[in-house]
Amino acid sequence: MWYLKKNGESTPRIQKLLDEAKAKARAAAEARAAEAETRKLSRGLGDTVKKITDKLGIKQCGKCKRRQELFNKAIPYKANEPKEQKG
Repeated sequence: MWYLKKNGESTPRIQKLLDEAKAKARAAAEARAAEAETRKLSRGLGDTVKKITDKLGIKQCGKCKRRQELFNKAIPYKANEPKEQKG
């Protein structure tokens, strides 16, 4: 392999390129994970408010989590509830 030194270590330029590629891949994976998290179905109003505040860059605290739970219980979305089995 022309880009490796005789002792098997890569040259500084190649190592820099490899490090940059790894960093870009890591950032892309984190972005995909964050996007997948935000695409989850909202159980109620609390989840919707959380998605909006996350997009605005507002960090969630303990009180925010409690408020999210209360909003979800107070105003649930019927479409996301499990369907009752008749029998």
